[in-house]
Amino acid sequence: MSFRKRAGILFLALSSFLVAAYAKAQCFSGDDFAVCPAKDTIYLLDDKSLGALSVSEKKIKWQIKLPRERDESFLGPVATTDAVVVYAGFPDTRMYAFDTATGQPIWHLETSSRDLDSFGLYILANDPKFWDGLTALDGKTGKRVWHHPAKIRRTAAPPAPERVLLTKYHAIDADTGRVLQDWPKGWDVFSKALANGVRAIGTRDGKLAAYSGPGYEMRWIRRDSGNRLVAGLEADETNLLVVWYDNATNYDLYHREFYRPGHVTLQLVAAASGAIRWSKEIDCNNVLPSAAALVQGEAIFAKGEPPNSAVVEAFDANSGLQKWILQTDRGLTGGPVCAGEHCYIEAVSSEVLMIDPQSGARSWLSLRKE
Repeated sequence: MSFRKRAGILFLALSSFLVAAYAKAQCFSGDDFAVCPAKDTIYLLDDKSLGALSVSEKKIKWQIKLPRERDESFLGPVATTDAVVVYAGFPDTRMYAFDTATGQPIWHLETSSRDLDSFGLYILANDPKFWDGLTALDGKTGKRVWHHPAKIRRTAAPPAPERVLLTKYHAIDADTGRVLQDWPKGWDVFSKALANGVRAIGTRDGKLAAYSGPGYEMRWIRRDSGNRLVAGLEADETNLLVVWYDNATNYDLYHREFYRPGHVTLQLVAAASGAIRWSKEIDCNNVLPSAAALVQGEAIFAKGEPPNSAVVEAFDANSGLQKWILQTDRGLTGGPVCAGEHCYIEAVSSEVLMIDPQSGARSWLSLRKE
């Protein structure tokens, strides 16, 4: 997932068992792409176009020009089974939805909400009036499914809802919008993850905690002595991959200034106990946002190399030993988004690097240049 989503309310944590149960409807987003494994499709956005490509054949299915009514910027895309949605920014603010099969427009909404994500059949947007409010829209129609405002009174949570969202402020029932748990007061939560029965959160100032059970009992908590930023949390069914950025990098991330030298610590942690299984120290010439993923027994990490290249490497999740490393001839803008059989990383060239996490085999995906 992208820094834009991580920094706002809508960094959503999805567990592997949850994704398996709803794979037909779940898509995953980076800054300028969204991938839907069940549809064998990746949706790409550049400064002029939106398009859909077949992942297996690497061929363009459709490509359209953006509905540019004036000189404005676009963010996204996010996708469901039925709709791929982009956000149009200054001077007007709107969401445009397009049919995933054809690229034809299906709905648009005026909104001041610029944080978008998707969950199953829903498009999710933060409340434009209240930063910690949240709205779910039906991807096919744009109609509101549920909404909760900020600062609402919390009632007793229902027993273990089937699907859960973790946001910057709360744990939420994905099908009703009901708030299940508020995070501790004063915690500036930056990253979240769902392992099997465990919900983990990490803060900007070095707190890492895990909850379990329908009552959200605090299972364990760690406090970093250096108050480092928990810049990333990724999960499989039993482990958490924790990405720690040092204080200087923390400051740069807060101001969205990523591409500077920094020190990163990768740790694999047992989700149930918080015990550290292995730890690895990495110096980076350019620290990237959202720089790691945990998938298929591999910990994938990306870092920038000036002036215009990057390094991606994989570590065995059980041992921490390096399995493969590759260097690109293009700069990368973030870390991996892993979905289905591949991981995807966006490049500064508006291309997307597709990687096989087991072998490190790579290919590049892009739209036609207009």
